[in-house]
Amino acid sequence: MVANPIKFQLMFLGTREKIKLCLNINGNSCISTSSVILLGTEIDWKLTFNKHVKTIANNANNKAKALSRLRYKLDSTQKLSLYHSYVMSAFGYCPVIWMFCGISFNDRIDRVQRKALRAIYNDYSSNYNELLNKGNHLKIHEMNKRKLLIEVYKCLNNISPIFLSNLFTLKPIHHNLRTSNLLVLPNSNTLTYGLKSISYRGSMAWNNLPDQVKLCNNLEQFKNKLKSQLIVKCTCHICS
Repeated sequence: MVANPIKFQLMFLGTREKIKLCLNINGNSCISTSSVILLGTEIDWKLTFNKHVKTIANNANNKAKALSRLRYKLDSTQKLSLYHSYVMSAFGYCPVIWMFCGISFNDRIDRVQRKALRAIYNDYSSNYNELLNKGNHLKIHEMNKRKLLIEVYKCLNNISPIFLSNLFTLKPIHHNLRTSNLLVLPNSNTLTYGLKSISYRGSMAWNNLPDQVKLCNNLEQFKNKLKSQLIVKCTCHICS
C-alpha cells in the first residue's frame, strides 16, 4: 500500500518534550501532535482521555440545552426518548476506554446529565441525586462500571475477541473462602497510569462482586443480576 500523508497522524506517548518531531512520507512532513483521533475516539499523549470526554460532554450539553428549550412543548415520555437518543447516546461509545478520566471532566458529564434531567422533570430545585431517583436513573459513571464488568465477564467466558482474553487472570484458590472467582490484580508501575488501566480497575470491580453474580450461566443473566445491584463497589479516583 502507498502511504497517504494526508491521512497519517503522529503522536509520541508519554514524552514530556514539546519538540515537534516529524515523519517524512514521500517528501511530505507529518508533524507530531498532542492527540490523535482513532475510530471516533480522541487519544491524548498522556492517555487521560480528558480531551475526548470534553468533546463528547460539549456535544451532549448542546443537546441538553435544546431539550431544555423544548421542555414545555413535550411530555415526559417524549423528553425521555430524546434524552436517551441524543444526550445519553453521546456517552455510549467506547465508555470502557475513557471512563477513568479526570475528576473535573467526569464532573462535566454529571452536569450535563443533571441539566437534561431538570428539563425532563421541569425541576430546578432538587439536587442531582433526587433527580436521579425520580426516574431510577444511574449516574453515567455508574453505568460505565456495569459495562466494564460486562466486558470482564465476556473475557472470562471466552465471548470477547481472543486478543482481549489476556486482560484478566483468575487467581488460583487453594482454600475455601467466602468469595471465589477472584482475579489477579496486575502490577502497576505508577499511581497515575497503572491504577487506571482497564485490567486493574476491571479486576478490582469484579473481585467486589458477590459470587451469585459472578457465577451466572450466561451473559443475559449476568446483565440482569447487575441491574439488581444497587451500586457497583469501586475504589477509583472518581468513586472514592
